[in-house]
Amino acid sequence: PHGTFKLKSADGTEKDVHFQPDSLIIMPGDGINHFFNARRKGLTFHAPPHAFQMSASIPELHRLWYGLMQLLPADAKNEESGLTYGEIRSQVVGLTTSPEESSLGLGCSRKLTARELMSTCSENQMYCWHQCMNFTDDVSPQACAAKSSGLNCTSQFDQIYLPKDGHGDYNLACTNSTELVSARPSVEQPTAACSGWQGLVTDPSYAHRVTLSHNETYFLWNVEGDGKTVHGKMIHRGLVGWLALGIENIGGEHNGMNGASVVMGHNLQGSSRIGEYRIHKSMTAFRHWKEPLDPPALADAAMTLTNCYSSMVFKAQTIYGKPLNVSSGTDRLIWALSRNAYVTDNYGGYAPYHTDE
Repeated sequence: PHGTFKLKSADGTEKDVHFQPDSLIIMPGDGINHFFNARRKGLTFHAPPHAFQMSASIPELHRLWYGLMQLLPADAKNEESGLTYGEIRSQVVGLTTSPEESSLGLGCSRKLTARELMSTCSENQMYCWHQCMNFTDDVSPQACAAKSSGLNCTSQFDQIYLPKDGHGDYNLACTNSTELVSARPSVEQPTAACSGWQGLVTDPSYAHRVTLSHNETYFLWNVEGDGKTVHGKMIHRGLVGWLALGIENIGGEHNGMNGASVVMGHNLQGSSRIGEYRIHKSMTAFRHWKEPLDPPALADAAMTLTNCYSSMVFKAQTIYGKPLNVSSGTDRLIWALSRNAYVTDNYGGYAPYHTDE
């Protein structure tokens, strides 16, 4: 895939969206709230927060973007603030003290600047990760003060979130941290030629194979003599932080990812492991579903990391209790991998989002 396009629905659900080639996508912006929804009763239009992220695994691709902003007349009045748009723009310029603050104010229609958007939260909430999050008994200004701590929107690594940080796993927490969100250490990729790669792809000991990503990722498999057991091998050219393959949860969120049963191999930066996992039905962050099936039903399972490739092999009749349809019927399989960062059990358990594939 060339990238992922995400948008947030009116009920707050984040969804992956797929389009036909050469599609033209038209979405309403924040202005729809001023000039249509505010004057219309009944059905309203939703201006969806959205994001597009290019695939990091295809470096020769480039994203082209062209934009043209149409400003309202300076004497047009904003009914919410009681100011004209000329006055609003003057105030934004006057309040700006740094390039970063200036960028946060561009394109906001419901309040004067992005910072002022935060003030729309109620008294028992705080703005965090593009939404107003509720205080709890354990995390609130009063509860945090009792712990001699501040209150902030943080990552699981106790780093402070800013609106520019985009997609991630952020929540309110009692903290005195001042460290801003930073990228996790990326997986160092091999630079030498991968001379044995083609032999892995065409390995004659496997009767079946499918291309997951051309010249990069493949799944090879046999059906054992009992007619029930799948002997599978997933290989990727390069080093991963993790890779996974499993059975789609039909109807589940994120194209059947949520609630899916998967075999997942982890690169722990010095060691590796493989196990069976069931992805949480609504929460995608790995820390919410980090416990593997114990005892595992996999046999002869192993993950290999070399200066050429990453692979995981296993034998299974089921994946986290869900049977593989070998002798009759079909399975809808899903797969993913990430080279963005290593997996760690620290900080509550972390695996990077699958932004590579």
